[in-house]
Amino acid sequence: MAKQFVAMPIMILRDRGVLSYDDPVAKFLPETGARGQSIRLRHLLNHTSGLGQFEEYRDRRNSSIPKTEEEIVDDYVTRATIRFSPGEKFEYCNGGYVVLASVAAKAANMPFRNLMDEWVFKRVGMNRTFFAEDHAKLTATPRAIGYSKERFGLKVSETLEALRLYGGAASIFSTVDDLQKWEQALHSSMLVRDETLAEAFRGGRLNDGSPLAYGFGWENMRYQGVRYMVHPGGWAGFKSFILRFPDQGFSAIALSNHSGFDLVGLPLSIARIYLSDRIKVPSRMFNVQ
Repeated sequence: MAKQFVAMPIMILRDRGVLSYDDPVAKFLPETGARGQSIRLRHLLNHTSGLGQFEEYRDRRNSSIPKTEEEIVDDYVTRATIRFSPGEKFEYCNGGYVVLASVAAKAANMPFRNLMDEWVFKRVGMNRTFFAEDHAKLTATPRAIGYSKERFGLKVSETLEALRLYGGAASIFSTVDDLQKWEQALHSSMLVRDETLAEAFRGGRLNDGSPLAYGFGWENMRYQGVRYMVHPGGWAGFKSFILRFPDQGFSAIALSNHSGFDLVGLPLSIARIYLSDRIKVPSRMFNVQ
C-alpha cells in the first residue's frame, strides 16, 4: 500500500517540471549504467521494468549487500535478474518502487523521508504517520504489534529490520484516520494537478499498446460500468487494504495486525452496505466486466 505514497513525490516533481515519467533511471542514478538507461520511470511506476524481485536480490546478496540506500539501489539495478525487456509485460515488483524512492530523493536533493514529511504528510495533516526507521517514534508511539497464526495460537511476527533496505518504499506506519485524510486529498488538487491524478488512476500500457490495470501505485478496475481502485499491503503480520469508488465519493480502509485476517472481504462488505442501492458492487475484488 505504500506504493501510492512513493508515487506521489514523483508526480509532484513532474508537475514542477523537474522530471518526466519517460526519463531514464540513469539520469538521476548514473551508477545504474546501461540498465538504468533502458528503464524509464514510467516502467517502475507501472511494474513493467523487467527487474527481478527485490526479495530475491536481497536473499542472494545476503551479508554482502551494500550499506547505504543509494548503494543498495545502484547494486540492485545492476545485479538483479532481468526477467524481460522494459515495457514488455507487467510483473509486480517491490524493487521498482525502492528505485523510485531513491530517484525522488536525488531529484529533490532531499532525503526521501524528509521529502515525504514536508511534501505529503504535513500538507495532508497525517500527523500520526511515520517511517519504521524513525526509531524514536517507533518505540515511543503506542501502536499495534504484528502477529501471525501458528499451530497452537498466535506468534509475534515483527521483522522490521529488513525494512531499512526498502528506502521508505515499504515501511510506513499509519492510522485509519490519517489514511482517510490521504484519501480525501486524492479528491482535490492539494498535492498535484487534477490531470496528474487522473493519469495515476488510468493504468499504463505495454510496448505493444496493451492496456494495464495498474497505474501509479493503484490497481484501477471497472465493474459493470463503475470504476474503482484498490491496493493491498502487508509485512510482518500487518495487512492493509484501501478500496475507492471515486465517482461515488466512497472509500473503505482496513488495517489489521493479524496476517490471516480477510482484509479483502471486509471492505467489499462495507461497500455493499453503503452502495448497493446505487451501484453493483463486485463480489470479488478483481471482478472486471
